[in-house]
Amino acid sequence: MSAHTRRINAPTVRLRHGANDILREIFEARTDGEVAGYIGVDASTYSRMQNWASHPGPLFTARLILAARNVVELKGDELNLSDLFEIVTEDGTTVPLCLNCPEHTPGPLLTRQAS
Repeated sequence: MSAHTRRINAPTVRLRHGANDILREIFEARTDGEVAGYIGVDASTYSRMQNWASHPGPLFTARLILAARNVVELKGDELNLSDLFEIVTEDGTTVPLCLNCPEHTPGPLLTRQAS
C-alpha cells in the first residue's frame, strides 16, 4: 500500500445460531435445501453460511431479506434482522445486527488501520 492508502477493516456479519430454524419456520421448509431455494442460492452456499465457513455478502443478504420479508408480510408477521444476523467486531465481540438499537451498537463499526 502506498503512504496515502488506508485500509478500512469492517466487522464480520454472519448468520446467527438459530437463524436456520427461524428461516425454516418462515418458509415452512423441511430441509436446508428448501430454505436455500426460497432465498435463491444453492444448498452448498447456504450450508457454508450456516457453518460460518463463508460470510454473507450483499447479494446473499439482500436475497434472504427480500424473500423472508415477502413471506412474513403475507403472514402478517414481523421480520427482526437481529434474530437472523450478528456482527463480530475486531475484538471478537458478538452483537445482534440491530440497525436502530443503541444498546446493540458495538462502538465504531469501521476502524482505520495505518499503512
